[in-house]
Amino acid sequence: MEAIGHRAGFGSRLATLALAVSLAVMTGCPCWEVPDQTPYKSLEELGFEDDAIVRLYGAPLPFVQCFGYHSWVVMKPKGSAVFDRWEVGISWKDPYGHLWKNGYEAYDYDANPGQFVLSEVTGEAAEAIINFVETQSPNYPLQERFTLLPGPNCNTYTNWVVTNSGWDYTCPDQMIGKDFPVNWPPAD
Repeated sequence: MEAIGHRAGFGSRLATLALAVSLAVMTGCPCWEVPDQTPYKSLEELGFEDDAIVRLYGAPLPFVQCFGYHSWVVMKPKGSAVFDRWEVGISWKDPYGHLWKNGYEAYDYDANPGQFVLSEVTGEAAEAIINFVETQSPNYPLQERFTLLPGPNCNTYTNWVVTNSGWDYTCPDQMIGKDFPVNWPPAD
């Protein structure tokens, strides 16, 4: 089989990132506002509740917080007090490639300073999402690939979860990489 293209090296990814940062600075770097967090209880408080819960979190990316952020999923099954955290990371390699379950603790605020809730689902709808994440994430098609720009990255994974699990939410544009095609390259 003949290679059609080549994987972008670190230099070209760095150049793309530099261009994106330059454009953001030249256009005034229109930073978004963090969504209102007052409706959300802390995970510590939610651990005492019986309902299933799923949250999509975001946190500003270092140096490019004006136009992008890292995202991940935190979830707790019905009747449990334990939260699991699913996300894609740049340097993780096991057990699911770059996809990781509990690479950081759900409560680890130091891992992602400035984190905020983007969406929350509770009850039966959350149970369906939890089932999807637990059963389908180990088969996530891009778990062996990570590229900051244009993707696949953390936002590609979280958008894949949202889109395919029945989560009634549309991921915002600041989730750079969310639109990277999950089934790329196409199967032969």
